[in-house]
Amino acid sequence: MLVDGRRLPEATTLSADIAVVGAGAAGITLAKRLMGSGLKVLLIESGGLDYDQDAQNLNAGENVGLPYADLTYNRLRFLGGTTNHWGGWCRPLDAIDFEQRPGVPYSGWPFGREALEPYYAIAQELVEAGPFAYDDEARINEVVGGPIALKGGNLALGLFQYSPPTRFGYRYRDEMRRAADVTVVYNTTLLEIEVADNAGAVTGLRLGCLNGRRLRVRALRYVLAAGGIENARLLLASDSTVAAGLGNGYDLVGRFFMEHPHLAPARLLLTPRDRTVLGLLNEVRRDGLHARPCLRATHKALGASNLNMTATLSLRLELDADGRPLAPDHPDIDDADEAARRSAVARLHRWTQGPAAEGESLPAVEAVMGLASEQTPNPTSRVTLSATRDALGQRRVRLDWRLVPEDLASVRRVLKLWGASLARSGLGHLRLVSPTRDDPWPGAIGWGNHHMGTTRMAADPTRGVVNAQGRVHGIANLYIAGSSVFPTAGAANPTLTIVALAVRLAEHLQEAAL
Repeated sequence: MLVDGRRLPEATTLSADIAVVGAGAAGITLAKRLMGSGLKVLLIESGGLDYDQDAQNLNAGENVGLPYADLTYNRLRFLGGTTNHWGGWCRPLDAIDFEQRPGVPYSGWPFGREALEPYYAIAQELVEAGPFAYDDEARINEVVGGPIALKGGNLALGLFQYSPPTRFGYRYRDEMRRAADVTVVYNTTLLEIEVADNAGAVTGLRLGCLNGRRLRVRALRYVLAAGGIENARLLLASDSTVAAGLGNGYDLVGRFFMEHPHLAPARLLLTPRDRTVLGLLNEVRRDGLHARPCLRATHKALGASNLNMTATLSLRLELDADGRPLAPDHPDIDDADEAARRSAVARLHRWTQGPAAEGESLPAVEAVMGLASEQTPNPTSRVTLSATRDALGQRRVRLDWRLVPEDLASVRRVLKLWGASLARSGLGHLRLVSPTRDDPWPGAIGWGNHHMGTTRMAADPTRGVVNAQGRVHGIANLYIAGSSVFPTAGAANPTLTIVALAVRLAEHLQEAAL
C-alpha cells in the first residue's frame, strides 16, 4: 500500500512490527525481503513518488572540506532514493576489504567476505545485473576476447557488471503497492527518533510533512536506511534525551566519512603485437551480461598497507608505428607529449617478439585510465550538523571530507606495481600524469557520490556505531542499513554491497521476531 503522509489526519500514529526510514536501495530491499514474513512493515520516504524540488532542498548542506558535489543534488530524495540517478555499476567488495590490515588504521570488518557470499547472489538478482561472474576467468576471457597473461602477481583482471540500471522505486513500486504487509508512507520525513529515558530502546518516531502535518510511528524495531550522510544526521539530530545524539557515546557518529577518490592518473600505451590486449577497452552486452573489464589490485599488491583500487580503460588515441596519432586533428592531442609518446611506442615495439610481416603496420593504442581508490578510514573526515535549518526546522548537514597523505602514497605505490607488471608482461607502458606544483595528486580528485562510513560497523562499541548485525550499540531495537555502516570502503561501487547487507539484515530481523 502507498500512502501520502500529507493526507493523513494530524497526529496520526502509524503502527508496525518494523519501521524502515528511507526508501532507497537498502530500504526497498528490506521491505521486499520482509514481504510474506508475517511481519508488518512500514517504509517511510521523505520525498514523493517522483522528483520534487521542495523535498530535494531538504538535502542542502555545507561543504567545508575538500571540494565536493552540491549536497542538495548528489543524493535523491524520492521513492527509490539515489538509485534514481545511479549509473548501474556493480562489483562486490574483495576479500581483503574485510580484513584488518596493520598498515591501514581502523580497517577490518567484524566478519569476512564469505559471510556475504549468499547475500551477494540474491543482491545480484535484485539489481538485475546478470550472472554473478565478476572474477570468473572464463567470463573475463569472454569479455576481453581471450586470455591475457599478467606477470608479477600484483595486477589481475576482473569485471564491472552493469545493472540496467534498476530504479528501485519504479521497478518495485507495484509490488509494494499490492503487498498486504507493507505500507509505504511518502512525503513524510523523520524529525526525531524518540527513546526511553535511559536511551536503551527506541519508543517511537516523530515525523513531519512539508505541508505542516505531524505524525508518529510506533514499532517493535526500527531501521535507518536513509543514506551515508542522512543516517548520521538523523542520529545526531535526535538529541532530546542524549545531547550528543543517539549511538554517539564514543563520539563516532558522523566520523569516518569516506568516498572513492576518482582520478585519471595515467595513460596506458597498449602493445600493438597482441591484439587481445585491446579487449581491455571492451564493453560487452550479450546473453544477459553487460560488463567491461577492469584492472584490480591483487592481495599481494595490497599487502598490509596499500589501499584497494580498480581501474577501467577508455580509448584516447590510435597511433601509427611511429607514435603519431592516426587522427592528427584529435582534440586531445598535446604536442608537448609527442616525443614521450613516440619513445614509448618504440619501446613497445622492442618488447614484441619477431619482426613485422612485410607491409604490416604495428599501430598502438593510447588509453586513459579511470581509477577509483579506497581511502584510509579517517576520524577527522566527518558529518556534523550546522547552525542553519531546513524547511522542517531540522539542522542541516556540514560535511568535512578529508584525505590523508597515505592515500596519495598508496595510489602511487600501486600504480608503480601495475606499471611494472604490464611492462614485464609485454602488454603496455603506463605513463603517470605529472603532479603540479600546487597539487601532488596525479590529476584532479573526483568522487563517485559514494557516501560511506559515518555509522561504521564494529564488534567493539569504542570502534563503531553498530554491531555485526547492524544494530546500534546500546540501543536494543534500532538498526542501520546502507553504506554508512562500511568500516572500510574497498574500491567497488557500493550499491551491490548495500543491497547484500540489506538482504542479510532482513533475515536477521525475521529471526529476531521469532
